[in-house]
Amino acid sequence: MDGTVIITPEGLSGLGDMDVQEASMASNDYQFSSNTFDADTMAWVLRTQDPNIIAFSAPNVKAHIDFDKQIGEFHSNGAAFSEFPINQYKTSMDFITWEIDKKLVNFESTKNVNPYFVSTHPEQDSLKFQGKIATFNTITYDLTISGVDHIRVADVKIFPDSQLVVIKPNAIMERLIGAVINADTTDDLHVFYDASVKILSRNDYNASGFIDYVNITEQPQSIFLDDIHPVREYKFKRDKKGALHTYGFGTVPKEQELVLNPGIQYYGKVEVYAPRKSYAFDGFALLSLKNPDVVTQGFSFSDVIDPESLIIHVEDPISETNAKLYAGIHLTQYPTVMYTSVLNTKQAIRDTNVFVAEGLLQYDIARDELTIGNEAKLNDGALRGNLWTYNDSSGNIYAEGKFNLGMDMGLLEMLTSGSMNYYPDSNHYEFDLVTSLDFTLPPQAVSLMIYDFEDFTYGQDDIDYETESFPKALAEFPISEKKLLTMTMNIDVLGKFKMPPEMNKKLFLTDVHLVWDSASMSYRSFDPIGVGFIENKAIGKMVDAFYEVGRNKKGGFFNLFFQLTEEEYYFFTYQGGILACYSSNKDFNRAITAIPVRKRKIKSPDGRIFIFTVATDRKAKNFRYKMTSLLNLNNNP
Repeated sequence: MDGTVIITPEGLSGLGDMDVQEASMASNDYQFSSNTFDADTMAWVLRTQDPNIIAFSAPNVKAHIDFDKQIGEFHSNGAAFSEFPINQYKTSMDFITWEIDKKLVNFESTKNVNPYFVSTHPEQDSLKFQGKIATFNTITYDLTISGVDHIRVADVKIFPDSQLVVIKPNAIMERLIGAVINADTTDDLHVFYDASVKILSRNDYNASGFIDYVNITEQPQSIFLDDIHPVREYKFKRDKKGALHTYGFGTVPKEQELVLNPGIQYYGKVEVYAPRKSYAFDGFALLSLKNPDVVTQGFSFSDVIDPESLIIHVEDPISETNAKLYAGIHLTQYPTVMYTSVLNTKQAIRDTNVFVAEGLLQYDIARDELTIGNEAKLNDGALRGNLWTYNDSSGNIYAEGKFNLGMDMGLLEMLTSGSMNYYPDSNHYEFDLVTSLDFTLPPQAVSLMIYDFEDFTYGQDDIDYETESFPKALAEFPISEKKLLTMTMNIDVLGKFKMPPEMNKKLFLTDVHLVWDSASMSYRSFDPIGVGFIENKAIGKMVDAFYEVGRNKKGGFFNLFFQLTEEEYYFFTYQGGILACYSSNKDFNRAITAIPVRKRKIKSPDGRIFIFTVATDRKAKNFRYKMTSLLNLNNNP
């Protein structure tokens, strides 16, 4: 002891500095007894093996030290902090027990309901957390804190396993194993568990751990994230402080078979952003189809997904081998075969796309149906856009929107839209279409045709424009949204359809019911067809007709026969750039032959040729006979 000892009848007292093992004490009111001493006010310091380095200091405590029991007890006076200079921490705990022979210092609180520890390290931004009890080892200089419910770091709460935290010298907190991270502190949208966490400062940490992905089935699936950390984000250029938001990154292996939602698996990268409920995926999704006859491939997938939603985006999907994938209907080259794809490659790159859907992907659990289609159409009920539905129980496919029948008609323009149903049990494709055919004919021939259709179909059934399907088919034609709205309103209110000038074609046809015939490699229709308009003249009648569109070795062709009455008819046949027409009205035929041959030929800048001419009565009636025979055969198998 370096100081003064005072002996009085009341006992032994003193003041000054005193060393007890590694401890240094300073007080002006020591009270000594044989094996103990007390002080109402004392400054107490524990030193390391290097006497110049302080391990712990309590600047203002009330002390009682018992050498027989090898125990020292200290109560903080006032709001003074106890400090751990070697650990670069301080605490507000007010009661300290020094186990002298065990080289341990224990801390708890008798006054402060919420005692806390705070880092004094200059790079830890005053990292602070609460604890119930603590122990300081004067040999290892480990500060072990128990009862730590959580630690706030950046935008998260970190919950240590067993509520235990160890602080090493230089403010190094031991990595937390088996911790839980709640992100963020505002909404707690995400919970990372079984996490390995390294806390670096009040604003920084890095971690790895698991998070549960819970889809609409409410069955949790764990995803391992190997990189979880906060990022400072700035909202605008002058935002100097920014805000901290936690990101979690990981990779889902294919063998894990993570189910994004029923019917859809996923493998690849995943990102979790604390303020956002949805997960970000960048990898491949795979349809979980039960039908063994349907082949599908993992498709490229990059989207932000709400686990409670059944919707993901499918835009320009590709396979893992960078091959283009399709949900649609296709035609092979000659010989021509029609087939479907369910997010799979085409049989050959050159195969024609009859129909393709992209956009949003939805899965209906109750119906066991997968739908891919235009986002506005699926979400908002828009008329325009392709939509494709596959039923995994039956294998049936439904499609609606714009169709390309896959037959190159050269300068003859054919626009087609509507819907299709495919039935795999019979390999049967049925189309319900609206189509326009645009080609060149002499004005006099067109006038005669309009007159005959008006006159001879007067008593026929009117076209029903008020169906649910017609406005959807109409929407695929090249008209503005404003005009489409006006047209559909006129249909709803007046039951009438007025053709806008930009849609004027030679023939505008509705209710075209085509069936794909694999033997003849053609589409065929045996039902009445709605003749809506001839050029800008409204006809609006259902007319008995035969229609065939196909492909042979010479290319695309079509045959169209209208039976206006038992005797009156019009026939059109096209192939290889030549349109041949014939009618029971001889004036119509003469109106065509009156045009010099050289003027019946049209050549485009790219060298394509269109020629209109007259067919023969025999060819027209042969086609009618063929189709009638097929119809009778189908009706009487």
